[in-house]
Amino acid sequence: RGLTPTPAPTPTPTPPPATVRTPSRVTAVTRVFGGPPVLRSALALPLARLSSQPSIVIGTPTAGRSHPDLDEVVGMFVNTLVLRSTIDPTTTLAELLDQSRTTELNAFAHADVQFERLVDVLDPPRSESLHPFFQVALSLNNFTAATLDCDGLEFAIAPQPLDIAKCDLHFHFTDHHNA
Repeated sequence: RGLTPTPAPTPTPTPPPATVRTPSRVTAVTRVFGGPPVLRSALALPLARLSSQPSIVIGTPTAGRSHPDLDEVVGMFVNTLVLRSTIDPTTTLAELLDQSRTTELNAFAHADVQFERLVDVLDPPRSESLHPFFQVALSLNNFTAATLDCDGLEFAIAPQPLDIAKCDLHFHFTDHHNA
């Protein structure tokens, strides 16, 4: 009682709070470059600054139903894309977003290559404590939650969070279509 907490010392002055852009400006940027490249760039920038690394690799899950034989099969087919961003301090935000969009388009053009096949062919150094290609993942849930009404009973289908970690950091974003 009556004790005042001592503020923690900081090695450098605390920067002023960041300015938050209005949703309409963010929406305008995502219309030009696409939502996933904008999210990935927004994640890669601080990771590059915090880690002092110019190359940031982020994994992202993608629907894996590219083969017509899977059209009638029930189940969830997910593949993982490995996306690299090269952060150059002289690069403008528009150039970074364009780079991210190009990287994702190239990756999706090869999305039918199974992740396990990449691991076998590239044979990265193995560790039980690290993912073979990335330590950061980004997931974008961009679907409308389904509801079913059956004789007065209403059912809502909503995603459940994954309770296990497959890499060091996993960022989950949800696009609320009606928000």
